[in-house]
Amino acid sequence: MLGAERGFRPVRWEVVPGQDFPCSSGRCAGHWQSDHRIWIAGDYVANEMVVRHEMLHDLLGHPGHPNPPFGQGCPLTWSTWTGTDN
Repeated sequence: MLGAERGFRPVRWEVVPGQDFPCSSGRCAGHWQSDHRIWIAGDYVANEMVVRHEMLHDLLGHPGHPNPPFGQGCPLTWSTWTGTDN
């Protein structure tokens, strides 16, 4: 089960003004940290893909993009995002 080993803890959301910010992989629109903080660029706070992508990191408790659930065909990356059917 996702999150079962560590239990569910509240995520602390931080907003960085602008469209991106420096992070460990270069420039990011979102970034997860293992202390349950998620940083989101201000221009993307309402972007479903960016928010869901960082939430998945927190649920998994893992950085990087292992396959699965990220990997090829992950619908939570810039190259594959098609939005929702709503």
